[in-house]
Amino acid sequence: ERIPIKASHYKVIAFDSSDPTRMDLHPRGHWSSRRSEPTALMLHWGGIDAQHCFNVFNGDRKVSSHFLIGLVDSEVVIYQTLDIAKKAWHCGKHNDWTVGIDICQQPTLRWFSLYKKKKYDVQHMENPTNRGPQKLITLDPRLVKATGEFVEDLLRALNIQRIAPSSFSPADPKQYTVLSHAHVSKTKFDIAPWWSMIFDEEEA
Repeated sequence: ERIPIKASHYKVIAFDSSDPTRMDLHPRGHWSSRRSEPTALMLHWGGIDAQHCFNVFNGDRKVSSHFLIGLVDSEVVIYQTLDIAKKAWHCGKHNDWTVGIDICQQPTLRWFSLYKKKKYDVQHMENPTNRGPQKLITLDPRLVKATGEFVEDLLRALNIQRIAPSSFSPADPKQYTVLSHAHVSKTKFDIAPWWSMIFDEEEA
């Protein structure tokens, strides 16, 4: 089934597109069949950029995600790498009921110079959460805007109401429809430091 996406601040390239830059994880086999339709979106950060993230997923680590959000020549491109009807391997026991979305920018300071060289609009930031290093890199504003809009567009397309938790490690993650990896794991911190940046921007 084809589901239309508004895509006003980003470009979508599906795995079965005629676009030569498409990214398809189906042949790699790091996915499985779903038992039921997904009821929530799960956000992560992955890779230095979308191509790097795809290369990692296409390697031997047995991980995958449905969507990769990255900057390509100053434009935000969202690559759909797997059919939503398939279960991606991105969040352990939560894979069955979620759609995996990776924001393809790294958060730690070691990558700051590289992103500046690549013309990303990033700054140093204080981590507003108790997860991860105290100092990190801001998410490029183009990725902030596109991610917030894509989440809303995808929820609308899938007919899912947005319900997001206000704290980490909620007792029952399944009552929510938009989550970060940090919400369901005590050891992961993606995308906790960027969470309010993305969704406060989207609501502004």
